[in-house]
Amino acid sequence: MDTASTPSATSTSPSPTRLALRASTVSVLAAMLANIGVYGLGRMTDASFVVSPSLGPQDLQVDAIKVALTTLAYYAPGVLLLVVAARRSSRWVRILAVVAAVFAVASAWGPLDASHDRATGWVLAPMHWTTGAAFVIAAVWVHRRVARGEHRG
Repeated sequence: MDTASTPSATSTSPSPTRLALRASTVSVLAAMLANIGVYGLGRMTDASFVVSPSLGPQDLQVDAIKVALTTLAYYAPGVLLLVVAARRSSRWVRILAVVAAVFAVASAWGPLDASHDRATGWVLAPMHWTTGAAFVIAAVWVHRRVARGEHRG
């Protein structure tokens, strides 16, 4: 059998950048849909969905479009970091996943502090956890694939 015509596993496997972008695309869409779902459930409560963040406009009315765009905006830096980490090593990806999980939990304090009412804070805070969980799942997926493809020479 001629081995020159048989593609190797490394030549057909996607690059770490492509893996990170693929995982991020799927997970950010899932996070956006989940957060819009949480928003929809929150509309059934007495939440005002008015927040006054420490940076930006005061008395900001949150709607489904803002939820989707904010999810995307906060996810984007993570994607860039995931691409860089995936190109470095699976260890970097693992570290990024841990840091992202801690950040997602800690950042939930923002809506609790900035909301005009408790119901709004308790509806918006889990969106940080949902976004963080989606990112961590993507990072774990990338980590496993990068770890399998790493060759130490």
